[in-house]
Amino acid sequence: MRDLKFHYASAKNFICFGPEGIELFFDNYGSLVLVRGENLDDGTNKEPASNGAGKSTLQDIISYALYGRTVKSPKQLSEGEVINSLTEKGLVVEVQFDDHRVVRYRKPNKLKVWKSKDHIWDKETEVTMGTMRETQKYIEKIIGLTHRAFCNIIVFDDSNSHSFLESDGPTKRKITENLLGLDTYREHHESAKELRKSIKKSIEGKSIEYERLKVEIKNCDERVSMVTKKESDWRKGVENKITELKSEILSKQQELSSTDEGKALAKYQEAQEQLLEKQGKVDEFDHKRDRLNGIVADANEKLEKAREQKQSINLTLQEKNLKIKSLKEKLETNKELVVSLESLEDGQVCPTCHGKITKENYGSVLTHAQNIVNTCASEIQKLATASEKDTESFKAKSAIVSKLEDHIKEANKTVTNIEDKLSTLRQEVVNLGNIKKPEGNSAQQILETEIVDLKKLCKSKEEEFKGDSPYKEILESTIKEQADRKNEIEQKKEEIKKVESLVPYVDFWFDAFSDKGIRKFVVEGAIPALNSRVSYWLQHLIDNKIEVIFDNQLDIEVKRNGAKANYYSMSNGEKRRINLAVSQAFSYVMMLHSGSCPSLVFLDEITGGGIDRVGVTGVYNMVFELAKERQVFVTTHNENLLDMLQGCESLTLRKKDDVTKLVS
Repeated sequence: MRDLKFHYASAKNFICFGPEGIELFFDNYGSLVLVRGENLDDGTNKEPASNGAGKSTLQDIISYALYGRTVKSPKQLSEGEVINSLTEKGLVVEVQFDDHRVVRYRKPNKLKVWKSKDHIWDKETEVTMGTMRETQKYIEKIIGLTHRAFCNIIVFDDSNSHSFLESDGPTKRKITENLLGLDTYREHHESAKELRKSIKKSIEGKSIEYERLKVEIKNCDERVSMVTKKESDWRKGVENKITELKSEILSKQQELSSTDEGKALAKYQEAQEQLLEKQGKVDEFDHKRDRLNGIVADANEKLEKAREQKQSINLTLQEKNLKIKSLKEKLETNKELVVSLESLEDGQVCPTCHGKITKENYGSVLTHAQNIVNTCASEIQKLATASEKDTESFKAKSAIVSKLEDHIKEANKTVTNIEDKLSTLRQEVVNLGNIKKPEGNSAQQILETEIVDLKKLCKSKEEEFKGDSPYKEILESTIKEQADRKNEIEQKKEEIKKVESLVPYVDFWFDAFSDKGIRKFVVEGAIPALNSRVSYWLQHLIDNKIEVIFDNQLDIEVKRNGAKANYYSMSNGEKRRINLAVSQAFSYVMMLHSGSCPSLVFLDEITGGGIDRVGVTGVYNMVFELAKERQVFVTTHNENLLDMLQGCESLTLRKKDDVTKLVS
């Protein structure tokens, strides 16, 4: 366990201390110090009051310097009210412990920290963080205790008399968890609880949406089925009408053809129908022929252009080949000249002029010939590379020309076929046009007119049957809505699945931080140490005549002289001493849990609550025992305890004109 050794504390303009302030050098005091108070602003001239002198403010100096909060943290004491009311300046509180120095300022607000083994406090040893919040976290990390835990370890007063043992089960657990620093886990439990509630609410909301979409999809299915049936009925009705019209046409045609005149008229009508059909095909083939002729004309233009480009490439290629041939001849000639010149020797007789040959005479000629050889070789290489590219272009253009020629040939062949068909169709149109309409009586003319009208109506119905139904837009809209709802319900299903996947994790943390989780584990783990320490302090406070044992539920079993006893039937003095033992035991467990043991203990009026002289002796034994390990500061008005503490060191605080000073 790490000891937090406090060496020094001071305060200026803090609560009851004025500008002169107070300084406490803890190393100058012994292990047990009686804190006395003289309030000259209260009492009589002969005997000043003891209350109100500022004795309880000593522990507030330590608490405020380290945490920026007083011990009891009263709601009515705001941040500005910790500054002494008689001064306009800000306060300064300081604490030195181990190798650290902490100074806190108000108006202006500042917090500084130093760390030095030699206790040299300068810029080099200052370790203040960037902000007060960061510096505060650094201090609490060093101490290893929350403000609540720190105060419960170093301060014992009469403010929490019977607060633990007389609380109900949940309150006891909450107090214990707070003392053990488990309040963060409880906050995690509440956060997990809220998150679980939020997830449950989200799942319920999404499930309602999911069920709504299911109903909407069902409605869409019914509407699609209904519209599809109506469309099917409509098509069946149109189809039946066409069949009915064709039957009626056939009947009237048979009636019309029952006479010679009718047969002739029927033949004429059939010829007219065929004439219309043939003329339509003529128009169709005319259009197709004209379109193909246009395509052939465009293709011929492209072919002509491609042929010109092909010819141009071919001419360029021939020119380069001729130039290459000429350069090669020139190259060979100069190569031969170079060979012949290189074979000459000085002193030979020229066969032409019979003069002596020297290198000075033919050297420039040799150099010139060699340069021509090199130049020709270079130009031949360049021309050969260019010729290769032209050859590739020529091949590509030849392929295009060939392809265009094939397409034009096929198109012309198709045009010829169309012309042949047109010729045949035109002859058929002429032949059908030569069929004259026979003269008929009025009854035949009426039948003829009715047949024509019926055919028009039948054709109209056939076109109607081939086209869109009147239910098309309604059906398409309903099918789209159906698909949209199905997509939405799949998305909603995935959303629900995703949220539901969080439930096991949230449940785990909910259970882990619950009363039955890690908090229970820590509390139950602390019970043996708690019982052991309670027994230890009861030995000093009541000489082990009373035994108190906590179970895992923090309920107690009380025995007096080995026999079972009822805590609530005990005297106030006995209950007060039992609670002192419990508070000291919890302090010990908290120190074990945190690993930090402050060197200071402040006992403030711990003999309150009806403790008699025998009980005070027990309290003194506890004080004496505490002083063996830690530095104890005692504040009391109990005359019996004061008598017992006469031989120990003391310090006196005197208050006058609302300002307290340390006088001894």
